[in-house]
Amino acid sequence: MLNGILVATKDMNEVVNMVGYGAKAIYMGDPMSAPTNVNFIKPAILIPDYTMMSLYIDGRMRDFQNTYLRVLNSPKAHEAIATIIGAMFLGKNVVMYFPPEVDDIGYSEILLRNLDEVYGVRAQTKSTRFFYDESKHQFNLRLLFLYNIINAETYVMNAEVLDDIIIDKIRKEIPPTWEMPMDVANQQFVQILEKKKEQVLQYGKVLPNMVTKIQKEG
Repeated sequence: MLNGILVATKDMNEVVNMVGYGAKAIYMGDPMSAPTNVNFIKPAILIPDYTMMSLYIDGRMRDFQNTYLRVLNSPKAHEAIATIIGAMFLGKNVVMYFPPEVDDIGYSEILLRNLDEVYGVRAQTKSTRFFYDESKHQFNLRLLFLYNIINAETYVMNAEVLDDIIIDKIRKEIPPTWEMPMDVANQQFVQILEKKKEQVLQYGKVLPNMVTKIQKEG
């Protein structure tokens, strides 16, 4: 689950109010035009660039939309969106501010629909309430871990299924206190990891590996 919400707005007063309560603000227009009274995050990859805007100006709306969608499905855009989702996962509210000059361009609708359909995050607006599709949560957690937004321990404690790419990353990054053996196959590694996870859930920490200690003493 997420512990914060996403709001999309054209109302600067709403942005200022949310920021006053600790929300992260994202400016969804030309970075050079961002107001200075708010410490905005400016994710350039999520804003249509000059090439896309040229398509829009020429009236090539389908090409504009398709090009923007391709950008939203690029690794850099995935990372930017994962950062936004990560902030909510870690308990921060996020507000996206779309300045008046982008009203006619329509990329706000494309972006918000992409967030909803791909990541299960439906932004709160004047006409919609915030909604998070829990069926997308494992997909999102994987992104957060791959882009180093959450650490291995947090990921393991929240993940349900581990693939080979994720297992390799966990092997490199799991804390030494977990005392995980590295010379075992992935299937056995996951089985041991689940046992350690059960210990954390039951006792609040990973218990010492008594078998290993006994073997060393013998």
